[in-house]
Amino acid sequence: MKSKYILSISAVLVIGILAAWVASADGQAVQGETESTVSTFHVTGMTCGGCEVGVRRIVNKLDGVEKVEASHTEGTATVTYRAEELTPDDIIAAIEELGYTAELASDEKEGA
Repeated sequence: MKSKYILSISAVLVIGILAAWVASADGQAVQGETESTVSTFHVTGMTCGGCEVGVRRIVNKLDGVEKVEASHTEGTATVTYRAEELTPDDIIAAIEELGYTAELASDEKEGA
């Protein structure tokens, strides 16, 4: 009798753990489905690798930014971000805080 009771409790615990794990996995899949936007900006005034680091650092501080690449040789900054949290104007303002000029060159949605 006691072993049936323990077995029943164990089965309920295992089912509960599995249900929680499945619910957690489903939640992660939904979070990963948000679209990102990739925008490229023309940045005037960057002259060295230190300039690139400064642009990457200040843009990375913005909420919603996922990735930043900057190139002083190409005069560009490419930013991957969540458009529901951030606009290209926000990114331009951050870059211009460093004393550079920036303008949107292109942007595109990126699938999940």
